Amino acid sequence: MKAPLPGNEGARIEALRRYDILDTVPEQAFDDLTLLAAQICEAPVALISFVDARRQWFKSRVGFASAETSREGSFCSWAITQPDLFIVPDALQDERFATNHLVTGEPPIRFYAAMSLMTPEGHALGTICVIDHVARDLNARQQDALRALGRQTMTQLELRRQLAQPAVERLRETESKYKLLVEQASDGIHTYDFDGNFIDVNPKLCEMLGYTREELLRLNVKDLIPAEDLAVAPVRFGELRAGKTLLKERRLRRKNGTLLPVEISGRMLTDGVLQAIIRDITERKQVEEERTRLLHSLEEERARLASLFTQAPAFVVVLRGPEHIYEIVNPRYMQLIGFRDVLGKSVREALPELEGQGYFELLDEVFRTGKPHVGNEMPVLLQREPERQPEERFLDFVYQPMFDADGSVADIFVHGVDITDRKRAEEALRESEEWLRAIFEASRDGILVEDDERIVYVNKSYTSLFGYDTPEELIGKHVSTLISTQDAERMLEFGRRRARGEPVSSMYEFKGKRKDGSLIDIEGSVSAPTIAGQTYITTFVRDIAERKRAEEALRRAKDELEERVAERTAELSLTNVMLLEQIAERERIEAALSESEARFRGVFENTTIGLYRTTPDGRILLANPAVLRILRYTSFEELAACDLQRATHALGYSRQEFLERLEREGEIRDLEAAWRKADGSLAFVRESAKVVRGSDETVLYYEGTIEDITERKHAEEALAHVRNRLMTAQEDERRHLSRELHDEAGQSLMAIAMRLQRLENQLRAGQFDRFSAREEIVQLRSIVQATQRDLRRTAHALHPAALEYFGLAKALGGVIKEVCADGHVQCSVDVPEDFPRFTPAVECMIYRIVQEAVTNVLKHANASSISLSATVHDGVAAITLGDDGDGFDVSDAKAHGGFGLISMRERAEIIGARLDISSSGKTGTMIKLHVPLEVAGAEEFKHQDKASGSKGEQDENENSNRGRPRTGTPEHRLTAS
Repeated sequence: MKAPLPGNEGARIEALRRYDILDTVPEQAFDDLTLLAAQICEAPVALISFVDARRQWFKSRVGFASAETSREGSFCSWAITQPDLFIVPDALQDERFATNHLVTGEPPIRFYAAMSLMTPEGHALGTICVIDHVARDLNARQQDALRALGRQTMTQLELRRQLAQPAVERLRETESKYKLLVEQASDGIHTYDFDGNFIDVNPKLCEMLGYTREELLRLNVKDLIPAEDLAVAPVRFGELRAGKTLLKERRLRRKNGTLLPVEISGRMLTDGVLQAIIRDITERKQVEEERTRLLHSLEEERARLASLFTQAPAFVVVLRGPEHIYEIVNPRYMQLIGFRDVLGKSVREALPELEGQGYFELLDEVFRTGKPHVGNEMPVLLQREPERQPEERFLDFVYQPMFDADGSVADIFVHGVDITDRKRAEEALRESEEWLRAIFEASRDGILVEDDERIVYVNKSYTSLFGYDTPEELIGKHVSTLISTQDAERMLEFGRRRARGEPVSSMYEFKGKRKDGSLIDIEGSVSAPTIAGQTYITTFVRDIAERKRAEEALRRAKDELEERVAERTAELSLTNVMLLEQIAERERIEAALSESEARFRGVFENTTIGLYRTTPDGRILLANPAVLRILRYTSFEELAACDLQRATHALGYSRQEFLERLEREGEIRDLEAAWRKADGSLAFVRESAKVVRGSDETVLYYEGTIEDITERKHAEEALAHVRNRLMTAQEDERRHLSRELHDEAGQSLMAIAMRLQRLENQLRAGQFDRFSAREEIVQLRSIVQATQRDLRRTAHALHPAALEYFGLAKALGGVIKEVCADGHVQCSVDVPEDFPRFTPAVECMIYRIVQEAVTNVLKHANASSISLSATVHDGVAAITLGDDGDGFDVSDAKAHGGFGLISMRERAEIIGARLDISSSGKTGTMIKLHVPLEVAGAEEFKHQDKASGSKGEQDENENSNRGRPRTGTPEHRLTAS
């Protein structure tokens, strides 16, 4: 940004010329003033500058190479517009100078302060200024000194003006002195014309360049400048002719071809001749380069040391003298003591809380003896905040004496580290390890850790599961010891692939081999945590023999039921699905627990199993978030307010009986109890607990786990209710079906058997007649077809029990989920819970249509996925079944369709519904059933449902026809161990 011109610019330029100061030789008086300015203001650069129309010329300079610079872009051009001090603390942040080449170049100007040189008439001739390469400011003392130096500079100018002799009287003397000065000058001086031809040279220039005077007079100034330098910076004869004084650094070629660095000051003399003063700056260049290098190195070292001191992870302090006065402290120490004002104070004054802790005496001992002191894990009480109690911290530190030149102790250097967090973390880690070890040992699941297929850890549950007495019997053995022969290679390969980082299922089943050689069904969950760069295989196992037996019993019951009544498969399968869902949910929770335990600290916060710890007198010491969630408490404090001494177990145990059994047996596993939630309702839990004793065998506390089984309890009650209802319905159906089959199908089958026996007798007796046999077969086919019609009629008459107990929506979902049970077909169900209810007959027809459609998909479509959805729009309920299997020709199927399609269409027509079927070999088959609500009696049913719902509690007692099992839980009190 260009500086504005002063309002009196013309008069100011004229006043500057009257002082006749421009382009004069250096004078000691002015040099003394710049030196004082640099020292007082502690700046590397100080200048006395005079600003004319196009340049600023320096009468005196300290730390600055050039004798003049252009006025445009100069700081002094701004300073002369103000009568008082002009200060720029940080030029890089000042929009007037941020892009100035003097700021962005090297070395940069960051700080600038100047005092205008003001004549008695009010004309600013220039400035006395100081410059620094870092952002800073002047204190009040330095500002006053700079003003005084400005006044002294003007006094020197006035004195110089008054002492000047008239030019005419001293002309000859001046010329004589000038000639003598030129001849004896230590700088090279020459005159030349506007074409650059030498007119005169002094001896020093000849000496500098290695030419004789005659040789130089035959040359042009351009002959001494390298061509590449002239191309970049040609000689500016035009500016010299205009009266401008030029100052420039160049390289001149000596006679021997070497290059000489010089500073050239050129101007035009009064007689129209150009004059140049050439100064050899070789030594100055070397000094400047060395100085720049040293300054750069020094700044780097200062920055490095400052960074180390400021950012050091340890605290650093220097204490001066026998009183231990704080002289230097770093931020880490201030953080340790609570950011108190300590500099200049003694340790006793700054940290009075150390009295009686022995630290004052240690400092005195180090200062007196000159021997260092090392403290490790030293406890100290510090008043880190004014209104709080002293806080205990732990320190590792060194008191190191620092000696004067005479060998006496002058200071104490303190260096140390606050290890409080580390020490507390170590204590917390030890407590956490003990806590997790207790959890592992209390876990019902067996836990095994292996390294390179060798057992390194097993808990008690694992040892007991496999029939061993102690974990030590298994430590160090190969993991195949616990795996059956037929599963060993498969399981070992799983572990090897997992150790290589390959994707392997984390859940699997295998046959475990117990100590006595017997085999057990095991379900395992595996993880591979990496600790300190070492990967360990961790396996959580549980005995699933009971579950296997239950599954096998369920399978047999299902097969038996399918053999007797095929139409009842959906209802029983739905029950099976519910059981499988319960088992799957249980497995998911247990798998989550196993994974959470493997993550150590995460087990406490994230496990779904409640973990607690209580004292013998009933105080709750610890409870994880799972306990709060199970009991519906919002905070641990709210839970801790419970009075456990007066709480009782709801399932037959008072707390006192529970505690007596716990102390007598040492451990209780899988006790089912009821705990009272915060809202007063009951949560059914499965509880395990153990006693933790101290070294003197006194009871320290009880700890244990609780698992929320409320939903399972309710489900079991509901399932038992439904199972009783189903059994009653099944017996009724069996009696009805027995009569139907005996009276109709049984007689037909007996007739078939008798005719087949007669054919067999004829064949044995050799009386076989092909014609009569053919007639017999035709009659048998007729009987079979009649029997089929009877069975079909009987099947149509049966009403699925799932519709009665669970409703249409869940019954349809049960049909689909039964297909998904073996995992070969992916299924999705989207039937809303509020889907309309129809009359029982209509719902039975809808159920049979969907059941028949699913059966056809499984038999013929070879599908990998099935979807079922239901919607209601404009008074019509739409039920859609789709698959991605093999399609078929719908037109051909209508003409020659099998019994399945015919049966589906007949049922749709009976209830006044429309059945649409679309099929393609590429996209599978889509079957949509449109059931008008009004025709199917849905509105009447909904009206009845609403009427029954208005009876309040009666709805619960009389709603069995809609499949809503009754639930009820007796009131119990909260109990905890």
